[in-house]
Amino acid sequence: MESRKKVASIIPGLVLLLQYIVTPVGVIAEALTDSSVNTAISLSQLKIDESETKTDLTSFNLTLKVEKPIEQNETVIIDLNSSINTPSEDNKTKSTTDFTANENKLTVVVAANSNNELNINFSVLKEKLKDLNQLTATLNNQKVSVDLPTTDSTTDSTESSTSTSEISTNSSESKSQSTSESKKEQTKQETTTQADAGRNIRDLLDGAGVSPASIINDATTVYVDKDGNPYPDQNNVPIDAAVKIDYTWSIPEDIMPLKAGDYFDFKLPDGVTIEEAMGNIGDYGTYTIDADGTVHFVFNEKVETKHDIHGTFHYDAHFDKETVPGEVVIDTPTEENFPPSEVHVRPDYNQGIDKSGHFDKTPNPSEVIWEININRPLNTMENATLTDPMPAGTTYKSVVIYPETVGPNGEILSVDKAHPLVEGTDYTVDANGKITFIGKYAKTDQAFNVVYTISIDDDTIPEKVGNVNFTNTATLNDGKTDTDASASVDAEYKGPITKNGPYSTGDDQVYNWNVEYNYNEQKHKAGSYIEDTMSDAIELVDGSVKLYKITFDKDGNEIKGAELKEGEDYKLVPDPNDPQKFKIVFLKDIDYAVKAEYQTKVKDIVDENVPIENSVETDTGDKDGSTGNATQEGLVKKC
Repeated sequence: MESRKKVASIIPGLVLLLQYIVTPVGVIAEALTDSSVNTAISLSQLKIDESETKTDLTSFNLTLKVEKPIEQNETVIIDLNSSINTPSEDNKTKSTTDFTANENKLTVVVAANSNNELNINFSVLKEKLKDLNQLTATLNNQKVSVDLPTTDSTTDSTESSTSTSEISTNSSESKSQSTSESKKEQTKQETTTQADAGRNIRDLLDGAGVSPASIINDATTVYVDKDGNPYPDQNNVPIDAAVKIDYTWSIPEDIMPLKAGDYFDFKLPDGVTIEEAMGNIGDYGTYTIDADGTVHFVFNEKVETKHDIHGTFHYDAHFDKETVPGEVVIDTPTEENFPPSEVHVRPDYNQGIDKSGHFDKTPNPSEVIWEININRPLNTMENATLTDPMPAGTTYKSVVIYPETVGPNGEILSVDKAHPLVEGTDYTVDANGKITFIGKYAKTDQAFNVVYTISIDDDTIPEKVGNVNFTNTATLNDGKTDTDASASVDAEYKGPITKNGPYSTGDDQVYNWNVEYNYNEQKHKAGSYIEDTMSDAIELVDGSVKLYKITFDKDGNEIKGAELKEGEDYKLVPDPNDPQKFKIVFLKDIDYAVKAEYQTKVKDIVDENVPIENSVETDTGDKDGSTGNATQEGLVKKC
């Protein structure tokens, strides 16, 4: 079976000289400049601290990200576009590292082996912010910004960030919660107005004969773990991997100069988390990201005089909730110069084999069906084998192997029973049921559903009522290690005949009886019979004998079926020599269970306890019986 594929289009975009982006969702635009700051240290996020209670202050949380441990202490100086208050005790308590503030500068010492993120809490007098729309922090060519509230109230304050380093997007559900709706709508309206007056850069490239009509020079995707370390095999990654997408771009001189309002659109990958966002593209315009993953860049008047415009665009994400583990194709449909790439995505599941069992029917099974799921983690198996030794009292009969599809957590989504593997082409199996994968499955990362059918030996089945246990262990060798899974099932077997009763009807010493015949579902020829013998104190109630066909549901519960017809399916034969006996003779072959129901009546007046009994015997010699006491009150005590 073809592994299900998830197409994700990785389309880079961005046509501007970027120094920073205002975004809450893991988008990074970067101008190509050098930095003297340790590249492991970067600005991550700037947001308003809405827990601030002082009416004359606005407090902020600035997050520094340390990508990997640094060998020695590093001092970084961060510039802001407003002067800062001297840190208060409250600022220090909320911060996770020491810092000082002087005018518009924050001085931070990043200790060796610092944690992944450091938080700095600082305050600014509202009076100093009244003429600003944004507060911006700068570390060399890195910038993060936060929109400022337009009133004294912080109710509608925004939380947005931009950075030339990574900002993780852990959820596609947040939808830029940190951006105020009023400023968001204002930015969108400005962008739309610019776009209406501007030109599509793709059209400009096409008109200039530039092919492909794109500003994208290169695109790379790197899959990293939770600590930011790239997975050694970039073609085989877990579904919870972080996806880092980087593009380099440049605007060809063929279409220079650009005009204010010119724009460039592209789409982010379909298979990764998408969050709505907006921000600045350095000094050259604005961008928005829509819910469908469309990124829209609009340039301002500064591009009219600039040349050699180039830079990078970075987006952090994860595989989205719709991604199905297996082979996922990463495609860039609007960027024809980048061919699709394929990555094998593994589920978050580690159990290589599991096993369960059931019977062909219950009760009285003749076969055990073992179901074994292998390689649900979607690991790469080479020359894999599966052994499943048959339990004592059983014999291997057959095996069928189906490809199966698993979900993000290893759950089985579907089993492709329309396309089973072909014995001799895809696998071999020996007389004991040992499977060896061959052909295109000699090396595979496919998951399989393996169904063994085994026969229960006749001498294992009890002659009378009883249960039989079957237990065994299957072993998967994936070419590297052995993994086991065991299962156990109990088979229930019914008896050939059982007599039940008496049960009082509460009516004039009339009692109900029933006989369970052939509940072990054996084959009996026409002429087979049940002979019933009643004690002398009771007699058969005329016309009370009824016979019913019995079947069983999947759980072994009895289902009472159609009534058998006297004279067609059976006949009632009184014993001419003994009025206390009668036979039920079957006129046809039967292989099903039968329940016989009838009534007896006490012959004489009951003025004390009267023992009553009833016994049955078949033509094959199987017997059973039951007894009780008839009382003056009509109660029966079964013995």
